[in-house]
Amino acid sequence: MTNFQSVRSRIIVAGIVLLLCFCYLGVMLYHVQITRHEELLGKARVKYTAKKRISGKRGEIYDRDGNLLVANQPCMDIAVDPSIANDDRSAEELTVFFQKHLPDVKGEKLLKHLKNREIISKQSDGTIRKRPRQYVLVASYVKYEDADKIRKEVQNQLKEELAKKRKFQDKRIISKWKSISFIPKFKRVYPKRRLCANILGFTKIERGQFYALSGLEQVFDEKMTGDDGYISYERNLKGIPISFGSDCLKEEKDGCNIYLTISEPVQAIMEEELDRAVAQFKPMAAYAVMADPYGNILAAAQRPTFDPEDISSRTAFNVGNMLALNAYEPGSVMKALTVSAALDCGAVTPGTIIDCEKNAWAYAGKRLRDTHYIGKRTVHEIIRESSNIGTAKMALMVGPERLDEYFRKFGIGSRTGSPFHKETKGLYKPIHRWGKIGITRISIGHSVCVSPLQLVRAYCMIANGGHPVKLNLLDHVQDPETGKIMRHKQEIPPSIFRDPTTHLKVRAMLKSVVAKGGTGTKAAVPGYHVAGKTGTAHKAVNGQYSNTKYVGSFVGFAPADNPKFILMVSIDEPDKKLGHFGGTVAGPAFSKIAERTLKYMGVPQDYEIPVKKAKKK
Repeated sequence: MTNFQSVRSRIIVAGIVLLLCFCYLGVMLYHVQITRHEELLGKARVKYTAKKRISGKRGEIYDRDGNLLVANQPCMDIAVDPSIANDDRSAEELTVFFQKHLPDVKGEKLLKHLKNREIISKQSDGTIRKRPRQYVLVASYVKYEDADKIRKEVQNQLKEELAKKRKFQDKRIISKWKSISFIPKFKRVYPKRRLCANILGFTKIERGQFYALSGLEQVFDEKMTGDDGYISYERNLKGIPISFGSDCLKEEKDGCNIYLTISEPVQAIMEEELDRAVAQFKPMAAYAVMADPYGNILAAAQRPTFDPEDISSRTAFNVGNMLALNAYEPGSVMKALTVSAALDCGAVTPGTIIDCEKNAWAYAGKRLRDTHYIGKRTVHEIIRESSNIGTAKMALMVGPERLDEYFRKFGIGSRTGSPFHKETKGLYKPIHRWGKIGITRISIGHSVCVSPLQLVRAYCMIANGGHPVKLNLLDHVQDPETGKIMRHKQEIPPSIFRDPTTHLKVRAMLKSVVAKGGTGTKAAVPGYHVAGKTGTAHKAVNGQYSNTKYVGSFVGFAPADNPKFILMVSIDEPDKKLGHFGGTVAGPAFSKIAERTLKYMGVPQDYEIPVKKAKKK
């Protein structure tokens, strides 16, 4: 073989090898670019893209007229990236800057975090990984106005440093002000602070998420919680977002707004007068609830209470909704239910005379007393003067089975249907556990426990003609995006009364309670007829009734002949030296709340108030 043929053979072999290499390269390129395109693109995107969650705003809470009760307030988190401000001098200057503008910032703690510019973590294989710290939280949920002032100051400082950089043409100057970021957020605020606090409840925020802890915030949490949205964006090697390449993966959706049956002005009236009653009689607690005759709650308050925005004001005693949770012996307010049953089943008439004995009566070996001598009285007079003996004898005429049936129809021993997650059933014994004297005690409000809400529901039924109701706090729900309104509807069942005039007879008796000679004269409202009943009950302590601890109540409705609302006021453990009877401690608060509410509602007076003539000197 000549040298020329040898060279030719080598060229052919080299060409074949190169061709095979190119073929292999082509196959690999096809495999990478076509076959594994989606896989490798996905891996690349993980490196240079990130996903950011955008939370939908939590729904707000309004009263029936659109007055804002719970709102979302714009605010900001302020953070620093130590990987940008990467020297001790910058860390010290930033610490001084933030201490000047944010007094609550702890300088030593912040400086320590800013100087700690590395995150050291141990991997699963035991190796140590070091990476730059890119986030230090300076302050969270800063008011928008305050954060905006700080942001403008930062922008001014940044402009000055950029001008210095251009003047000296020094590219090594790295502005520490670029390391500061402002992250927009929302926090839950209660514009009226303590107003209606126990009903509205409160939330807490963890990792940017709202968690409802009590009250209507918890009840309607699902409706008010918005849906999160997501966007993806491209970032550089340092993780800083670049100005292009963002894409919306899912749009966020705000939560629904809740409109309550509560009226803010009426709520304010109630709380002002309840505070006056607490200041006057110094009780352990006080409660008030107002509802229309069909169970829509217009106002509800309790003392003690708290400030939803002040964590230090919360205690185990004042945070709970005791209107739904607390159950106590109602005392004589229960007599309205007993006389309703007796009249409706035909056991008595308003004119039936019952001997109330000489201030004491023995039945089944146990003695029952009245607070004063009454003697023989009609049923109407027995309710007006609140005779225990007369009411107990009336209950015996009805019989335990029928009385139990009526009490259960009034909702005694069952929940009211209010939206609260936790609500007591009270304490109401089955009829086989009443014993011989049970009927004479339960009929006058002893040996039975009810909640304030249960009392209001029972009197709603007396006021509306006997129609059972569920207590309601929700007027309607509104979708903030579409404006669609979902209104709460409540069906009205048939009356529990067989006689359609029963509630009218009871109403006339309850009107006399507030008139001259009744036990509730201090609950009278000038210019309006009021129907209601006083109640005074000893509190049980260690299984025995106390002679120093009482619950004084008044429950009624106004105007009596065309009720606009039912109102209950209960004073728990007032100072006995200052008064303890229901008519004395709860009656005046009822009168003031009812009077101011009727005037606010513009309800015409039933009669003109006589003008007192000035005395001649």
